[in-house]
Amino acid sequence: MPQYTLGHLDRVTLMEERSARIQGLALAGGSYRGVGIPNCIESGERAVSKVLGEWGIDLAEDHVEEKRYY
Repeated sequence: MPQYTLGHLDRVTLMEERSARIQGLALAGGSYRGVGIPNCIESGERAVSKVLGEWGIDLAEDHVEEKRYY
């Protein structure tokens, strides 16, 4: 399993803060906060919610508390 280098989460936080300022842009994938399938799915869902929210599109599933079992 891949391992992140020292300081990785600090760099990811910085990238997320900077990309959050750009409307319509969201980062997603296994290279940021986890390489497992559940991590990647969650990353993609957060990215989609951010972009659609900026476009004024509200999905009903964004208001449901998810119950994931790992």
